[in-house]
Amino acid sequence: MTHACTHGHRMHKEYAVRAYAPRTFVSAMYTMDTLVAIPSEELPVEDQYCEGCGGQHRKAPASDGWVRPPMGLEVLALKDPVLAIFRRHHAYTLVYYGLTFKAATKVVNLGKKPIDLTKFAKDDARSIFPALELHYDSAGRNAISRLGVSNTKPWNITNPHTQTVIRDHSFVICSETAATTSLQINVAIEKLRAELAAGALPTGFGPRELSKRISGIFNNAERYRADRIARTEAAMATEDGDTLAGKQSGVVVGYRPLLSPDACELCVDAASRWPVVSMEDAMTGVGQYGGMKGSSRKLPTYHPNCMCSKAAILDVDAAKYGLPVPESAQPQENTN
Repeated sequence: MTHACTHGHRMHKEYAVRAYAPRTFVSAMYTMDTLVAIPSEELPVEDQYCEGCGGQHRKAPASDGWVRPPMGLEVLALKDPVLAIFRRHHAYTLVYYGLTFKAATKVVNLGKKPIDLTKFAKDDARSIFPALELHYDSAGRNAISRLGVSNTKPWNITNPHTQTVIRDHSFVICSETAATTSLQINVAIEKLRAELAAGALPTGFGPRELSKRISGIFNNAERYRADRIARTEAAMATEDGDTLAGKQSGVVVGYRPLLSPDACELCVDAASRWPVVSMEDAMTGVGQYGGMKGSSRKLPTYHPNCMCSKAAILDVDAAKYGLPVPESAQPQENTN
């Protein structure tokens, strides 16, 4: 028996055909925004599938030690620059198709090359970097304090490796976001071309109508995608900042995944395949999207809107979880 997703995701009947698809299906998640939202209360509970992960959600107690990732006001710092990016892309798209007030003509030009907003990814990444850095910094500080090594291994957000991770993460967010938006616009334009060729365009279809269709894509982005991107990337930055701090501490040898109370089947599957993840594997997955084809990420976050987290395994508990015991945690022989 499934239940409504408590993440606040929109529900889609279409996801029923994808819920049990191979794990690589998550790689398509970022291009599914064109699906029409169906209010969850209109669907039978057994037909409700989550937009965040495409799967059914369980109803079970959370793993011991699970902590909810950033939500609500905590993600606003990240949502604002994402919204600003969508608005810049919207303005550029209208100019590209000659749909501004000054440039608009009476004829719709559908013969232009496909739009590519990814060319703005580097500039967009610079605008999102400070907000993303805040989440990495907060997670790193909390982890170092929690591990009790603040005096010996103080957290430093300006560490060159950490800065590189955040820059790369910022660029991936912006390039993936721009690629999805570009795809949606190009699909819409191609559909219009097909309608034009078939003589199926409404009488009097012109720049104003085209502008409405394009604006609809960006309105959806601002209403839904911005929230999802901010929540997902804030959670991922929090988890990765925690991992970077764990590595720096010298006392963490690995992690255990902690399932949220409504973890989906993708999360449950991933946690069962990787119940214990070494620090080396955890570091390899930093900056990668879990569930994506070719991803080496074995810890949360597993998918967009994922609320699972993880728990550190200390060096003194390494043997208990089948991890190599570091020299510093091995019993010292009495030489007296």
